[in-house]
Amino acid sequence: MGSLRRICVIAILAVLLVTTAGGVLGNLNTVAQAQSLSAAPERVSFVTEVAGSQIICRKATREESLALTKRDVVERRVISPASHSSSNGLTIILRATPQLDSFPQAKAAFLAAAARWESLISTPITIVIDVDFGPTLFGQPFPPLVLGSTDTQSLIGAGIYDPVREGLVFGASNSRERVLYSHFPTGSIATDIGQTDIMFSPSADFRALGLIDPVADPQGELPFFGPPPSIGFNSGFPMDFDPSDGIDQDKLDFDGIATHEIGHALGFSSGVGFSELIPGFPPVPSVLDLFRFRPHVNLPTFGSEERVLSSGGEQVFFGLSPELEFSTGRPDGTGGDGFQASHWKLIVVNQNQPPIGVMVPAFGFGERHVITNNDLRAFNAIGYSLSSE
Repeated sequence: MGSLRRICVIAILAVLLVTTAGGVLGNLNTVAQAQSLSAAPERVSFVTEVAGSQIICRKATREESLALTKRDVVERRVISPASHSSSNGLTIILRATPQLDSFPQAKAAFLAAAARWESLISTPITIVIDVDFGPTLFGQPFPPLVLGSTDTQSLIGAGIYDPVREGLVFGASNSRERVLYSHFPTGSIATDIGQTDIMFSPSADFRALGLIDPVADPQGELPFFGPPPSIGFNSGFPMDFDPSDGIDQDKLDFDGIATHEIGHALGFSSGVGFSELIPGFPPVPSVLDLFRFRPHVNLPTFGSEERVLSSGGEQVFFGLSPELEFSTGRPDGTGGDGFQASHWKLIVVNQNQPPIGVMVPAFGFGERHVITNNDLRAFNAIGYSLSSE
């Protein structure tokens, strides 16, 4: 993008300080009845921040992280249509702050972004996302120059690889997926930093896989999972809330950004680079990382090929269709291509080349970003059924 300003939209991931005990959830479904999933013991948040002529991603300080997760004292009320029903597919219940009511365009854009995901995913789960927009974030002041933050409610479990694999096999959308998933090894998965049966992902994906209750219960799950996902943005930045007539050149595509952040909450997340930031940290892939390889993987090698959890080099998504490139940086954006790995790779040959999908790591001012078939391929691979199938 050259000198074009960028906005890097990023999800909060948990610090995965793994213990073999973990937390115990008594309401696990089917394939995970003997396993446990719990919230990581500490959250680290990522923020988007102005740096010169750009808006870039960086890891929050501990103080910022704590401030960004204190929302239990702020009133939130459901703003999603009352007719929602998880029996017909994905249901996203948005809970808004009173502050958001003062910005009707932002509220409408949040609802439109949620409705778009609902129209594309037919998996019958219900998730809850707290949303906010204004000069504060769930009652807390934004740190200087920060655009916003997202918390994906990531969960972690030791011994959870096999239940994830079984969930993928059981929920395969078609024969091609069943063939692909049948190549997964049993017991544990090989990564480039070692064998593992520990996994993490946003809670929504574990709901789609049948490992936890398909209908979110924020109050009942709070002791086990912590607060539900959240998305908040700073009203001090110029936003275009209506993409129907294009995006003003001096504004950011709010609809695209909100759509992107919901995508993180649904499961577009990665554990690449955690072991490089935390010495002795074990291999902990996300569900998406089960499809992350070095280039030139194929179906016969799908099971034995090491999944990539190290930053740098070329990293690709493989799910039977042509490979797609991932970003390759660590959670704090260092290493690799400089963008955290929970995104597609930012590939810019010319300004007319469309991005891989809405889950790229950077948006420019005046740019429109939408969900593409590449995004849907990834969500289909990690356990979601698509309405188009």
